Amino acid sequence: MNADGTIKVSSSEIRKGQLKTLEGTGIVEDINQPAKLGISFSFLAPYSPYWIISTDYDKSALVYSCTDILRVFHVDFAWILGRTRTLPADTINKAKDIFTKSNIDVTRMVASKQQGCDKEL
Repeated sequence: MNADGTIKVSSSEIRKGQLKTLEGTGIVEDINQPAKLGISFSFLAPYSPYWIISTDYDKSALVYSCTDILRVFHVDFAWILGRTRTLPADTINKAKDIFTKSNIDVTRMVASKQQGCDKEL
């Protein structure tokens, strides 16, 4: 947590053999709903919804985000995040069930490719 009450956000990936990290800030928009965050990776960009749908606090979390762009396009994302490179199939199936019960479409979900990643990251 930052001194001003915001949350430090860090997102990393390996692209073409290089570690890329993007840092931003998060805010709790409503103290009565602390799992609904706003996230921004640029001081020029408004906060985007980043809702933690479910977590076990140790192994995985389910996150959802949706936004309208210029009131013309609707964009939504759902992630099954794990602290390990892969998650057991039953964990993924349970996660998809939770998303589905929350009316979040999982039919377009694809697994991230994990080949070639540095095991130290």
